[in-house]
Amino acid sequence: MKFVIHQPRIEVREYDLPMLPEATDQQVLAQAATAAPESVSVVDAGSAFVHLRGGDEVERAGQMLADARAAEDAAMAAAKQVALAALDAGTKSERALAAALGVDRNTIRAWRGKNGGGKDSDLAPGIIAAREQHAAGLNTR
Repeated sequence: MKFVIHQPRIEVREYDLPMLPEATDQQVLAQAATAAPESVSVVDAGSAFVHLRGGDEVERAGQMLADARAAEDAAMAAAKQVALAALDAGTKSERALAAALGVDRNTIRAWRGKNGGGKDSDLAPGIIAAREQHAAGLNTR
């Protein structure tokens, strides 16, 4: 099985430049671009990690996408629990929770069981059916 392992590294260059200590980063970088470094070294910038594992690239990409979606679903479920607990305790408003969690207020309202927000999966089946019938009617015209 083929594995692709990434080892993050950083190239470090040392220069002796005739500049004052108060020179801006931009000025130092411009001067360094025209000079030869005194030394160059490569240092590890983090732990090695497996980037790809054998098999077809499309299958790997699909698995990565499925994993990301599952992680998003788990994060949303956790956020929902935290939001509902905060609402029940009266420590946060819907608006404050929406801003803190990066969702819209309608999502918070849907999590509370109030009509008018969130994804279709958060809505009552009757509302979903009504939307589908409405959409079907529009498509036949």
